[in-house]
Amino acid sequence: MRARLRIVLDAIVYTVPLITLLIVASEWNGIPGQPLRDTAAYHLAAEAARTGADIYDPLPSAGPHEFRGEYPFLYPPPLAALLSFLPEMSLTTFDRLWLCLNIVAFWVFAASIARIASGAWTVRSTLRWGAATLFLPGAWLAIHFANIDMMILALVAFGLARPPIAGACLTLAAAFKVVPVWAFATRVLRRPRETVRSAAVAAAVCSAACFVVFGIVETVELSLRWVVDVMPTVSQGQFWGESLSMVRSGLDPIHYTSNLSLSFMPVQIAVLNGWEYDGGPLPSYVRFYLTAVGVLAPLLAAWLTRRRSPTLQTTVVFAAALFAAPIVRPYVLPVLLLVLAAIIQEKRSARLTPAA
Repeated sequence: MRARLRIVLDAIVYTVPLITLLIVASEWNGIPGQPLRDTAAYHLAAEAARTGADIYDPLPSAGPHEFRGEYPFLYPPPLAALLSFLPEMSLTTFDRLWLCLNIVAFWVFAASIARIASGAWTVRSTLRWGAATLFLPGAWLAIHFANIDMMILALVAFGLARPPIAGACLTLAAAFKVVPVWAFATRVLRRPRETVRSAAVAAAVCSAACFVVFGIVETVELSLRWVVDVMPTVSQGQFWGESLSMVRSGLDPIHYTSNLSLSFMPVQIAVLNGWEYDGGPLPSYVRFYLTAVGVLAPLLAAWLTRRRSPTLQTTVVFAAALFAAPIVRPYVLPVLLLVLAAIIQEKRSARLTPAA
């Protein structure tokens, strides 16, 4: 019975490359009935950076009551700067390029967590972890809606699988999205010399790209604007289904507009139980609570894992920071596999280490 089950599972595992090719074929012309997806924001930001326009126009709506704005760019300036070096292309071509990059990121993530768990780069283990990643809802949704989270996860996982360049990978991830800063800080505390060396190279590349594209003064101004205008808006969270009316009508099954944030969950529960919030910016005490949880959760995770391996501590802190953020899309669910791989690595290392 076990042998037959293993044959069936192996057959499923070996179909994963074919499934990813089918995903590329089915997604090549976008989403039927929805011509735009997240690539619209990245494409517009690249064009704005290339032409000197405002990369943060339009801004998203202030408050979690509804989603407004035509694909606003919510990321730090380095992402727009680096994207602007791509050749000028249509949105359709950019969307196809992004799809291919996301498929590459998927396999880099699978190979990296396989390397972390098994200690070696092997095709068999990569396919197995690739199957596990694919059958989580997050990876496919990230690819389907052209989100950057799959690339962020790939950078973090690849860095942890290759310690000499962990600093560079985590720096790039943090330059694209703020949450990986916690993973970078954890790694610096546990492996300072190794991490800082490669991080300095990546930081120099990101800084140089921004200075070339925007200029030094404009880079500083854009960074301040991201902190002052964009972050306070995003940090207020978002309701399940992206609107106050939808969350009051009842929570639908998990889909791409679901907000899995643990910190924002009490706000949604309060609304479902009659809290008289009618939209707009959240009260200051709620914003303070969300900020406090977003900071304290990864700090608590770091303290609880202080005696664990550097890789496991980094992955747990990263996961805690992700799920404590005010907006958590299902796209990030594969981070749970990264934590699992780090646990397996620690147990494997314990077995190989002779008792004192």
